[in-house]
Amino acid sequence: MSPVSKGVAMGKMIDGDEFVHDMSDAAESLNCYSFKYETTVYKGRRTVDQKGDFCFKKPRQIRVAMTGDYKNGAVAVLTRDGKVRGHLGGALSPFVMTVQAKSDLLLGANGYPLVDSDFASMAEVVKGFIKDGMKSQVSEHPLPVDGQARKVYVIEILKGPSASELYKRAYIDPETLLPLEWFDYIDGHLFAHTVWTNLVTNVDLSDDLFKL
Repeated sequence: MSPVSKGVAMGKMIDGDEFVHDMSDAAESLNCYSFKYETTVYKGRRTVDQKGDFCFKKPRQIRVAMTGDYKNGAVAVLTRDGKVRGHLGGALSPFVMTVQAKSDLLLGANGYPLVDSDFASMAEVVKGFIKDGMKSQVSEHPLPVDGQARKVYVIEILKGPSASELYKRAYIDPETLLPLEWFDYIDGHLFAHTVWTNLVTNVDLSDDLFKL
């Protein structure tokens, strides 16, 4: 996994607002899916590595199982009725509780709520950035980037008075319009990097996965 997104051979960048809506439509079209993800958060000289298995099924049901060092063994499930059930790992795994969606127990290493990590919710967050006045731009054509075997669209969110500060960058699959990698920046410095792999879409997932 590449730790930085520098050195991208940027081609012509165009306004990304329409592309973001296309991404949202692509995510909304999926009835169910699963993937593995890995997030690395850079905190000074220290890094925090988070890995997990993620499942989604309509109506909006989510299951996240933590498999890496960060909160290893913890599981959170967003149920059909909108409640979130979860447990910690290790010796505490038998103790299942109902928690608030914004609880610290449900935050990823990057501070983002795990139960808002489905593709549709992520697209809504990006649309919110644009609504708040940030600028979106996307490569006119798919580009070659380090770490990806195929060319990808590169989309960026810029903020600041002159929309010159890089805030978010993502690599988007040109066929599915779903994210492959995501980069978060604070004051121009890379803060977190997420990679999605093993994506499986529109295969039936058992309802039992979303019970805890």
